[in-house]
Amino acid sequence: MRVWIDEWQQTCCGDPLAEGEETTLHLRPAEVPWFAGVFGPAFPRGLAGCDETHQMTDVVRIVQGTVASIHAASCRYAEAPDGTGCTPVPGSGELRRIRAIDDTVRPMGDRDLVGFVVELTGAHDRP
Repeated sequence: MRVWIDEWQQTCCGDPLAEGEETTLHLRPAEVPWFAGVFGPAFPRGLAGCDETHQMTDVVRIVQGTVASIHAASCRYAEAPDGTGCTPVPGSGELRRIRAIDDTVRPMGDRDLVGFVVELTGAHDRP
């Protein structure tokens, strides 16, 4: 099972996570258009959901499993066409294999760290 963890949620309230560890994640539905725009159309198809640590009313399932792999996800940002802020540059997403999510993870080059893709083995729903 593949899940997404937002960088901001991990920084705010997440616990360190490493390959081989057992974890429980609270999943909300994946934001398919955002993922497809940044990482390509095939990327969101394999996501079971996104970990949620704040809006628990958005949680649709709780899963438990063992962390098999972790990838740090980064993308570039540019000024929005309407000048109201920054927006992700389409197709600029990159994934980099890491062993753990902790305070040593850094962005890649000219990209901002936006999240983590975590692959769970033995994943099962919890009540």
